[in-house]
Amino acid sequence: MSVRVRLSVGALLAGAILLTGLLAPWIAPYPQGHRDAARPLAPTGTSGHWLGTTEDGTDVLSALCHGAGVAAIVGLATVIVSVGAGTALGLVAGYTGGLVDVILMRLTEIFLAFPGFLLALLVVFAVGEPSLLAVVVALNLTGWAGFARLVRAQAMTLRDRDFVLASRALGASTPRLLFVHLLPNVLGPVLVQATFGVGNAILAEASLSYLGVGPEDATSWGALLEEGAVLFLKTPSLALLSGGALLVTIIGVNLVGDALRDRLDPRSL
Repeated sequence: MSVRVRLSVGALLAGAILLTGLLAPWIAPYPQGHRDAARPLAPTGTSGHWLGTTEDGTDVLSALCHGAGVAAIVGLATVIVSVGAGTALGLVAGYTGGLVDVILMRLTEIFLAFPGFLLALLVVFAVGEPSLLAVVVALNLTGWAGFARLVRAQAMTLRDRDFVLASRALGASTPRLLFVHLLPNVLGPVLVQATFGVGNAILAEASLSYLGVGPEDATSWGALLEEGAVLFLKTPSLALLSGGALLVTIIGVNLVGDALRDRLDPRSL
């Protein structure tokens, strides 16, 4: 599959999920939290509930739409915070070197030593009644470290290039060197890793919800998948639909990341 095809297909799939999540309050048949207690576990094709209902009467189509919003928020918010923090620390460590580099990299290695998902699980579980914000914060505890190490390696290879030395000789300040000269040259690898990071964050949030410690103030595909797995013999469509939505999203995001990697790094072709 060519780079253009992968990028187009991935952007179409991921964009459709993102658009669905953003428009969920308007396109979902029912608002979040609405339950039809008179028709629990309604089969697909039921009037007013075309994809059926869950055990507590939640409309499955509405839940899938609102779940897309949760996936979009968690994926984008987690990556934005992780990229911002990791890129800033990586630039400072890679360009400055010396003791600053040692301290920042030892800190980074400490966070990388912890299994990210298990640490997030511990934090969310300790909260008691986790919210969407708590999940995003928990996923960011270790998410920034990978970006910091990546950017630090890129900055170390760039700090002795002629254009950086020339700017320094002309009196450019350190912030200008970092964010005007170095930052644009490290964005390619960061963008690729960030794309894969969106998929990882969505999958991590779904896993937390599947285990029963996901956000309690929002509908998650992971919670739907867990309920569908328990009730698979009664209503297999619930697990298949929620799992399918998660699968399509991850495939779409990974296709975009894979295509960007090949587009931005010709050596990988």
